[in-house]
Amino acid sequence: MAKSIRSKIKRRFRAIKRKTVFAPVEDARTSRLASKLSQDSGVTIQPKQQHNGIISDTSLA
Repeated sequence: MAKSIRSKIKRRFRAIKRKTVFAPVEDARTSRLASKLSQDSGVTIQPKQQHNGIISDTSLA
């Protein structure tokens, strides 16, 4: 008999696979699309600066 999708082993394997296999691919795709979008719109995106371990947006200050 096959394991049910509700099986703890199947759920754990899916979670590990989601983190190790699909997450890097999805992050690369997101960054690639964001760079294309910023190039097409002509807007430059400034990275947020880290100050004392807290990420802060300089445009609000």
